[in-house]
Amino acid sequence: MEGLSQAISGAVENDDSIYFGDWSVENVLNLIRILYCFQRSAGLKVNFEKSSLIGISSESLTVEALATIIGYKAEKLPFTLFGGRHTIVSNVLGSLGTYWFSRYKAPKKILNELEGMRRDFFWGSCKDKKRIPWVQWEKALNYKEKGGLGIGSMESLNMAILANWYWRYRKEHKALWISIINSIHGNNNSMEDGDRFKSGHTWKRIVQQWNQLKVWDLDPRRIIKKQTGDGKSMIF
Repeated sequence: MEGLSQAISGAVENDDSIYFGDWSVENVLNLIRILYCFQRSAGLKVNFEKSSLIGISSESLTVEALATIIGYKAEKLPFTLFGGRHTIVSNVLGSLGTYWFSRYKAPKKILNELEGMRRDFFWGSCKDKKRIPWVQWEKALNYKEKGGLGIGSMESLNMAILANWYWRYRKEHKALWISIINSIHGNNNSMEDGDRFKSGHTWKRIVQQWNQLKVWDLDPRRIIKKQTGDGKSMIF
């Protein structure tokens, strides 16, 4: 009983628990009674408004009716877990390095540290308390269509932003910043020629990253479409 009490206590405090059981009305109602009794005796509040009821291989009308009685939301598989943490990890922690990622290829060690911070936050871990991850972080980063959570990796973000400079270089060829780049490194209107850029220069690294994408068979030119302007840069 003490172990059960501690387990429920932790679940209520963290508000991110999942209870599994055989589907029956009696089981669901008994679980609700246990949680109600526990919060009365322990003084901890269960957030029923954010709780969901999912019936596997059960009639949707039965699940919806029971969810209405107990004050839960009726959901279906697949469902989203840690919605708030997912938003923070993707939109906040995932954009912390955007400024530097747009100019430099981040070292692998830095990327691993940033991913470690996001992973620990997502699963609720900290220095003093480690939580068990339910899914490998590499899988969580993957597309939703491939079974992931669609968070996206920091390394992919870094590569995408750097590759974006190629598109901007081709599209904004009359911009002042391109004139400055060409005046410093020579004007041959090509981003593929890495020899035109000085060793160690930011643009040298950008070209190297662009060429690496092609080595991985991820040539962005396949999805970059040209738009007809004055006709000088297009050949039919």
